[in-house]
Amino acid sequence: MSSGYRSTKSGNPEFDEASQKELAKFLEGENAKMRLQQSIHTFTDLCWDKCITKIGNKIDRGEETCL
Repeated sequence: MSSGYRSTKSGNPEFDEASQKELAKFLEGENAKMRLQQSIHTFTDLCWDKCITKIGNKIDRGEETCL
């Protein structure tokens, strides 16, 4: 049974083609998740700064509607 990679003289792994494709697909998915999380964070910051006018224990109806 092959592990999908072998170690080279420098000690760095050398992946076979199937493993490279699997790794590339995984990294693509992780990068997509990261971009989505960054977008959500940015939009949350923008909305919060626009809608929350005062700091308190509760948000008022206008702030809630805005958010």
